[in-house]
Amino acid sequence: MQKTGERAISATQSLSTVSNEILNRYRITSRVLAIIVLVLSVFVLFGWAIGNYGIVRLIPDFTGGSSSQVSIPFAGQVNSTTAICLCLTSIALLILNFTTNSKLWIIARILGLSVAIFSILGIWGEITGEELFSLRILQPEPSAPGITFPNPVVQEEAASLLLLGIALFTYAWTIKRTCLSHLFLIASLLVPLLILFGAATKSPHLCAMGGCFQMSIGFSILVIFSSLGTLLASCNSGHASLLASRSTGGALSRRGAAFLLILPFLLLLRTILVTVEVRGYPLVEEPLSWAIFALLALVFTVWLIASGAGALERIESEKDEIKLQLEESEDNMRRTLKTVSGSGSGSGSSTGRNQSITRFKKICMVCSGEFDYSVEICPNDQNPLQKVRYDTLVGTTFLDKYEILEELGSGGMSTVYKVKQVFLDKEYALKILKDSAAGSGEGIARFQREAQAAGALKHQGIISIQDFGLTPDGQPYMTMEYIAGSSLSQLLDKTSKLELRMALSFMDQICEALMHAHENGIVHRDLKPSNIMLVTGLDGKITAKIVDFGIAKVVAENSENSLNLTKTGELIGSPLYMSPEQCRGQKIDHRSDIYSVGCVFYEMLVGLPPIVGKQVTDTILAHIQKAPNPFPDGIEVPANVKEAIYKALEKEPDARHQSMQDFKRSIFKSFH
Repeated sequence: MQKTGERAISATQSLSTVSNEILNRYRITSRVLAIIVLVLSVFVLFGWAIGNYGIVRLIPDFTGGSSSQVSIPFAGQVNSTTAICLCLTSIALLILNFTTNSKLWIIARILGLSVAIFSILGIWGEITGEELFSLRILQPEPSAPGITFPNPVVQEEAASLLLLGIALFTYAWTIKRTCLSHLFLIASLLVPLLILFGAATKSPHLCAMGGCFQMSIGFSILVIFSSLGTLLASCNSGHASLLASRSTGGALSRRGAAFLLILPFLLLLRTILVTVEVRGYPLVEEPLSWAIFALLALVFTVWLIASGAGALERIESEKDEIKLQLEESEDNMRRTLKTVSGSGSGSGSSTGRNQSITRFKKICMVCSGEFDYSVEICPNDQNPLQKVRYDTLVGTTFLDKYEILEELGSGGMSTVYKVKQVFLDKEYALKILKDSAAGSGEGIARFQREAQAAGALKHQGIISIQDFGLTPDGQPYMTMEYIAGSSLSQLLDKTSKLELRMALSFMDQICEALMHAHENGIVHRDLKPSNIMLVTGLDGKITAKIVDFGIAKVVAENSENSLNLTKTGELIGSPLYMSPEQCRGQKIDHRSDIYSVGCVFYEMLVGLPPIVGKQVTDTILAHIQKAPNPFPDGIEVPANVKEAIYKALEKEPDARHQSMQDFKRSIFKSFH
């Protein structure tokens, strides 16, 4: 069974803990910060190259060359070594920001690792006094220091760069929902923030245990920008995802973090105001500087509270709307199906048994499985089951000619029954659209689209449609070929995984059926084991048949005439087998089916889908962001089959097989 209706799926998507809109803003901010750091670092290197030692400070000391005027603490120079390392980190961050290409990410990780290694060499040289090697890259004159690398370097600056380099190297790596890079990023921020607070409070020295910090303000700001940029670029993983959450906690976290970050910069502004002198007088006296600081802090706090209140109000409104949608969906599921043949309309039942019978069962919101009412926990994924009330027409006669024998399955939009045509004495499958879907033109149009899509296909691997229509009281229905067999999902439940020979046989048939569908311009969009039926013929051969074209997309040559009733951005499909573009609600084509088939093939061989999250939203995000699980040890799969599956599971459609023929050819090339 699919989830409790597309409205419930859409509501679940709205409840996703991570907002794509917020993530996009973070990525843009991250790119801007990386560019700022890159430009300023190049500016510093230019200063060392031409021997202009004023611009290598970035932050002036505001003494104006007067020895009597007090300078801002820690207004020192940014070393050329650290400027080169910051250039490398900025380039790595931009690569991680602008592309998801795994090969380019390797380059970014190598840059981060290089920064970490150079930092270690710098620390070693400062501690031991022995430079393993030092290059003088550019020197304006013999006596000028010029650009040197990787020494000299201040130890605490090298330590911050070391942590930043490791953070880039471990970017997006997680252990038990903890992102490793975030830990190193937070550690890299500690000393730079301490320097900013020291400068802001006009502390001339920050010393402990006989040593003093020598990090400059300019370097501190660059490292803070780099670390924040890297953190914002990876806010979709780990505990930092709270910063991109649509929840109340996410809104509070964002504003709390903003306040903590702006505080040292406000203090630094206060220090600059009392340090700068005009005609021998400070620009602002100490008491007034604190008053300005308090006023700016108050204004910023009021803005945070006001914007936070607005955000919380929007969140509560969204929750109320989602709650109403879920309640409406639940009410629709509890509503008794319309009388399929009423005496007043001239379509009375010959037996008079036209009322539905109310029953209860349990469903899993993750794997879409349905179970007996007595079961509490899903045996497939250990998630709590949801109690649902449902109505069945078993025991009634539909349209005076279909005797309803048993219920075969039920989904969010429709229910499928096994029926017998009383005049032909032949069994069919009868699919009836539920009231919740039949009440909208879109629901009926989708139901008709399934009949059109499957009816247009004539292939032994695709279920055939016999009839489609509306009852006199407006209930949409269709009759289909009845398949006396079990689904691939049921087979996997019994056997866990399949032998390679059997899996290849099924995949051969599935590929052939989908090739036929794609050649006729039809994309299934909901391929999964429960939509693949297995029928055993008289000769003992098992035939795989694809069913349920309910959310299929009929693609016309002219895109303006494409039959695509899915709303922009609407999540539709089964999360365990959905392509990344389908998870994002983007436009899809036949390559989305190739991704889903790759998931199904992997599950045949391993016993589990290649990507599984703890919750629906985790699974959706994993399809977008994470690589599929490797094949477990002990499962022997030919290399070309593994390669074909992994290629089918590429995140970008252009990186996958471009047709079902290519996918099939890559699977079977070593078996010919």
